[in-house]
Amino acid sequence: MKKLLHMLLLISLAVFPLVSTVPVEAKQKNTSQKSYKSVKVKAKKKTLKAKKVQVKPRYARNINKPHEGELLKLEGMVKDINEQ
Repeated sequence: MKKLLHMLLLISLAVFPLVSTVPVEAKQKNTSQKSYKSVKVKAKKKTLKAKKVQVKPRYARNINKPHEGELLKLEGMVKDINEQ
C-alpha cells in the first residue's frame, strides 16, 4: 500500500511540472509571432490629410464699458459743459 502511494506521488510530481510548463511555452510562441508583424507598403505611402480647424466664434465682451482714456475724455467734456 505504501509503495503504491509512493509511486503515485512520484508520478504526480513528475507529470505536474510538465503539464504546467506546456501552456507557458505556447503563450511565449504566440507573443513572438505577434512581434514580427509585416508592414504593408500602402501604409507607408499614405499621406495624412490636414485636419480642418473649426474657427470658434469670437464673442464681443465688454462692448459698453469704456476704457481709461475714454473715461478721462468724458470727464473733461463734462467739466467743460459745466463751466459753460
